[in-house]
Amino acid sequence: MALNRPMKIVTLGDSNVGKTALLLRFVKKTFYDDIPITIVDILQTQMNIENKKVDLFLWDTGGQERFKSLISNYFRLADGALLVYDVTRISTFAELPGWLSLLRAVNDKASVVIVGNKIDEADLKNVTLTAVKDFAAWHRLDFVEASAKTGENVEEIFQLLTKKILKSISLTSSDEADNSEDTEMEKSDFQQDDTELKLLPSNSMHEVPSRKKRCC
Repeated sequence: MALNRPMKIVTLGDSNVGKTALLLRFVKKTFYDDIPITIVDILQTQMNIENKKVDLFLWDTGGQERFKSLISNYFRLADGALLVYDVTRISTFAELPGWLSLLRAVNDKASVVIVGNKIDEADLKNVTLTAVKDFAAWHRLDFVEASAKTGENVEEIFQLLTKKILKSISLTSSDEADNSEDTEMEKSDFQQDDTELKLLPSNSMHEVPSRKKRCC
């Protein structure tokens, strides 16, 4: 099912995990190393999904504690989210449950993909695949390891997330259509039952005649 409006995707995660760098790599096709701290920035782009053009609004949110109350407003409107951590800093991975809870507190429908950034720094990696797989399985989420610096798997991240969003929208629309059909059927059944009741003759309900006493 095509989306008739721009698809909104938000980034979540601690500061300096590379959220902005991932978005800029995807949109601008280049790597920016020196990026100022972000509160909220918006990038726009377009991509082809299953031969359909999809417009994307990418909301780049800051990861500092003082920004959380501000950026949660953007979470409410998101169709999807990238939950980003730095594979070389296990502390950023440990914060993922908190970021996911912050999202789910205001939006329980957004599709989510976990992203482990900076896999180009393999020698410094200290977040194991086992830990990420367990976390992803527990929350029933997909995950991708990527590098904003080299571009590895960056395109795949957005392909995966946009497909998940479109599938979610399609399932939601299907459920709404089924519910609408069920409601119409219930109305039809009620009207039919009501008509049958009205057609019953007024003497259709009989009392059991009382047995007369015989004279002795």
